[in-house]
Amino acid sequence: MNRYFARRMRAFEQAARRGGSLPLAMAIMVLLLLGACGKSNEADTLELLAEVPAEAQMVGVVNLNTVVGATGGEVKDGHVEDASALVALSTKSLDKHNARVAEWLLSGDSGLDCTSMVAFLYKGQPYASMLIDNEAQLKAGLDSRLPGEWKVSGKVSSKHHLAIRGDRFWFLPTGDASAVESFASLSEVESFKSNPYAETLSKSQAGMAFWSSIDGMMQASSLSFTEQTTARMALGMCFNTPKYVVGEANLKDGGLQLSASVLDANLKPSKCELALSKIDTKLVAALGGNANMVVALAVSDELVKQVMKLASSFGGEMPQLYASAISPLDGTLTIASSAASPAMKSITEGGYRGSIQTSGQNNASLLQILEPAVGKVQIEGNTFNFGSEGYGNGAISLAEAAKSFEGAWLGAAWCVPAADKKSNAVCTLTLLPEGESLKLAVNVKF
Repeated sequence: MNRYFARRMRAFEQAARRGGSLPLAMAIMVLLLLGACGKSNEADTLELLAEVPAEAQMVGVVNLNTVVGATGGEVKDGHVEDASALVALSTKSLDKHNARVAEWLLSGDSGLDCTSMVAFLYKGQPYASMLIDNEAQLKAGLDSRLPGEWKVSGKVSSKHHLAIRGDRFWFLPTGDASAVESFASLSEVESFKSNPYAETLSKSQAGMAFWSSIDGMMQASSLSFTEQTTARMALGMCFNTPKYVVGEANLKDGGLQLSASVLDANLKPSKCELALSKIDTKLVAALGGNANMVVALAVSDELVKQVMKLASSFGGEMPQLYASAISPLDGTLTIASSAASPAMKSITEGGYRGSIQTSGQNNASLLQILEPAVGKVQIEGNTFNFGSEGYGNGAISLAEAAKSFEGAWLGAAWCVPAADKKSNAVCTLTLLPEGESLKLAVNVKF
C-alpha cells in the first residue's frame, strides 16, 4: 500500500509543478489517503482498466492477493512474501525457459505490484497488464532470464511478448508492442473504465472476476456467420434480451470454483424463458456405484411443449417420430458411464446405467427410439431403467454427484485424467434456477 501511495504522490507532485498548484495537489492526496483506509485493490484495478479499450470483448480482473493467499502464500502491501505453491502450479505446464520467467514475476523481488492483474480480449487477441513498482528491478530480473535487447519505440520498451510503458507491465499476444501506445492514449470514455460494470470488477474480492459481451465473444469465436446466427437465436429463445455474461472464479478447497450469469443491457439478470424444474437427485443416486461421467436433466411436460414450439420457429415442425418420442418425458433424465470419454459413442461402448422419468402416456414411441440405442429397457411405474455390463468402475461416486446436483436444472460431472495418468480431476457443472434467471456453476477438484 505504501508503494501505491508513493506512486500517486509522485504523479501529483509532477502535475502540481506543471500546473503551479501544489496546494491543490496536496488536497487531492489527502482525499486519496482518507478514501483508502480499507485495504482494497479497487484503485489499482480502475487504473489498469483505464488502459483497456471500451470495445474489449472480454475483461477479467485477477485479485493477486486472493489468488496467492488461496494457494497458501502471502502478499503484504503489494509485496509477495511467499507464492511458492502458485509458482509450482503456474510453471507445471511451461517449458524450462518460460518457467524461470514466471518464477521471477511471482517472486517478491520482481519489481511488480502484486495487487491486481487485468486481462482482456480485444479484436480477438489476448492482453494482460499489471502495475510496476520498480522498473529497474523488473528489467534486471527479466534480462537475466530472457535473451536479447529491449526494443524501444516511443515510450514503450518490449522484449519477446512482454512490454513496459510507464508504470505498466504488459503481456502481449505477439512481439508487436504497438497496441500498448494506443491503449495508453485512451480517454476515459474510450476505455473500459467508463463501462458501468468496471466498478463491480474493481470491488470484487474473488480470485478472478470477469465480464464479456455476447456479441463480442461471438465475433471472436471461430463460428461461421450461419452458426453465430443460430447460436444467437437459440440464446434469445432461452433468455430475454441476453447481452453480457459475467462471473467469478476462485481457488478453494483444493480446486477451482467458477460461476457465471447472463445479464441484459441494463446489467440485470436476464430472464430465462424456459420452463425450468429441478433434478430428482434420488434418481441419480439410485444408479449407484462409481462412474467416470454422469449427466442429469430435468424435463417437465411444459418444457417438452416449449421445445416442440421452438422447433417450429427454426423452419418446420419437429419430425413426428421424435415429437412422439419426447412427448411422454416428464421428470428427470440421467445416465452414468464408466467410459473414459464423454462422447456419446464412448458412453454406450463403456458400461452404463440410466433412468428416464415419464408421464406414463405414449411410452411406446420413446421405447422405439431408446431400445436400439441402449438395449433392453425395464419399466418400473413411470420410470425407464436401462444399463449394460461393465458399469461401476470410475472416479465419481454417484451418491456424491447426486448431492452436487441438488437444486439444479441440469447437472454433469466427468473425470479428466491428468497427463501423467497418475491422478484425476473431477469436473462438476450445474445450471441452477436463480430468481427468474439461470446460473452456471463449475467446480473442478484436483
